[in-house]
Amino acid sequence: MQRVSILCAALVVFLVCSAAATDIWVTDLTDNIDTSDGTCTLREALTAASSNSATDACPAGSTGTDRIYFARTGTISLTNQLATINGGNGDLRIIGPGAGLLTIDGNGNRIFFFNLASAQTDITIRGVSIIDGSASLGGCVRFDTSEPASTLTITDSVIEGCMATSTGGGLRLTGGAVTLDRVVVRGNTGGIGGGVYVAGTGSLDLLNSTVSGNMTGTTGGGVWMQDATVTIRRSTFSGNVANLSGGGITVVGGTLDLQHSTLTNNTAGASTSDTSNGGGIRASSGGSSLTMKNTIVAGNTDATSATTKAPDVRIVGPTFTTLGYNLIGLNTGAASNFPGGTPNANNDYAGFAGSTLTANIGPLTSVAGALTQVHEPQLTVPASNTVIDAGACQLEAFDQVGRTRADRSRRAYDEPTLPDVLDDCDIGAVEYSPVVKDFDLSLSVQLAGAGLPMSLALQSVMPASQPYTSDPWLYLGTETFSAIPADMVDWVYVEFWRGGPEDASGLTRATGRAYGLRQNRFLLTPDSNFDPLVLEPGVYYVSVKHRNHLPVLSATPVLVSWGATAFRELAIGDDLTYGLNSRQFIGGSLKGMWPGNAPGLRLGDEAFGAEARDVLEGWLSQYKQTAGYYLADFDLDTDVDETDFLIWLASNGRFVYEP
Repeated sequence: MQRVSILCAALVVFLVCSAAATDIWVTDLTDNIDTSDGTCTLREALTAASSNSATDACPAGSTGTDRIYFARTGTISLTNQLATINGGNGDLRIIGPGAGLLTIDGNGNRIFFFNLASAQTDITIRGVSIIDGSASLGGCVRFDTSEPASTLTITDSVIEGCMATSTGGGLRLTGGAVTLDRVVVRGNTGGIGGGVYVAGTGSLDLLNSTVSGNMTGTTGGGVWMQDATVTIRRSTFSGNVANLSGGGITVVGGTLDLQHSTLTNNTAGASTSDTSNGGGIRASSGGSSLTMKNTIVAGNTDATSATTKAPDVRIVGPTFTTLGYNLIGLNTGAASNFPGGTPNANNDYAGFAGSTLTANIGPLTSVAGALTQVHEPQLTVPASNTVIDAGACQLEAFDQVGRTRADRSRRAYDEPTLPDVLDDCDIGAVEYSPVVKDFDLSLSVQLAGAGLPMSLALQSVMPASQPYTSDPWLYLGTETFSAIPADMVDWVYVEFWRGGPEDASGLTRATGRAYGLRQNRFLLTPDSNFDPLVLEPGVYYVSVKHRNHLPVLSATPVLVSWGATAFRELAIGDDLTYGLNSRQFIGGSLKGMWPGNAPGLRLGDEAFGAEARDVLEGWLSQYKQTAGYYLADFDLDTDVDETDFLIWLASNGRFVYEP
């Protein structure tokens, strides 16, 4: 099993706030602009953000960065294209709860048109599925700008089932700087460029993504590019079809840098011309530049009736550079670029007529903890045409699905039964071994009532193993400290949630872990029995629970991403946790979790709130107990006394949102 290790030497939370910024919450998944119904739809939210004026329940946008969040999950079914975003009025972030939780269905209409002209604007779309759009140019997403500093970033999302009668079935990109990271571009159809059409003087970075099952009647089944600068890293092209050329990728101008990727099962050809093929890649035009490294282009198909077929690579005219360690199934169409050999003089593995190479990779499949799909390397005994340990990934920290060494130094994993070619990395987008998938999440919280700084009195009485096994937590983890750290205040229980907080059924719990809370408000990772988390990259709400304090939930979701640190502050500042007055004011800018809640002592009651039962069934039952680890010890001093009653009294009647 793949594992995502959250290294929580600090599960902290930092929210960068700007005076010129607005958070807009979509509370209604219908598609309308009804200024009298008291809700906020996506269409209304975009209007509020682009006009800087309140629309129905959506607050006015700003000239800074406007962030659109979704309080509900499900499908937004459009009646027509969303309003065109013209830029120049502030940056925009559209932050969904996850591609499997929120879908924007175009119903045959193009969904997003960013027509930024010369206005410098940054656009981000994250955590959504964008489907069933249709237009002449850019079936689901169209991004046009003459301003090179403008950007479009799409992450953790799916673009599927879109159609363009002219160019760009899924996306049409001209100008600016575009990044697609952990994106699935699947099942789209375009006149030119079935999945992605990119042209002009802009750039495209395609990272950790899967482009599969896209189609075009002409060229560029997966990606068609001209004049642009395109960088592809750790990505998979599979099952794309072009009736003429370039089943996976077509290059007719510009610069393509293709590394650590896999192109297989792509198809080109319905023509009789030798120049209309290239099942994996078709690169032409003297003005083009193509660089390749550590990439599989094998198992593709040239369906032309031409006498000379090029199922994998056809290179005609571009400046070509190999950095080695590519595996080419059959070099017909690029024999001078990839001379046959295993390896050849360039350290490439290239099959030739009568001696085709097979990459020994499995079918396109999903991987636990990843949105995208990959062709995983297969170990054969004895090894034959294997890609395992045959590559070069010295500067790669992780592969397409986040696999990395346990120390996160590089993606390579050594398969001991095979000889290492260079640095024991595999050729292609993904590693063979299911090694640890790491990311950092840093978070801080304060326990109100425990003093400033928080008391360390529980050091001598707290258990070495997590205490949240009983009602209402029912957490079965066995996290343990071999020795209680000297700065540990107590145990806390942290959960990760997906969805919308205003859904009828609330958020959906993804997973949870117990941590130690340090006196400086940061978290400590137990050194024994701490199971790494399995989390798909995306956005998650984080909740923190304590034995006798009311829980808190982050007001906005946290981005989980491989190779990065998500930093979230839940103690200092306003509006960091969900719900009005969800934390107790302590002093200055510091707020803490409300004390006085002891649900573990209330029979049959799992409510997270401070109420009379916390005294009648909790505090009274432990009153005058000393030198122990008590649920009614609200100030964490090991004694249950009148001070704890007064702490409860200040919180009495306080209830908070609990997923």
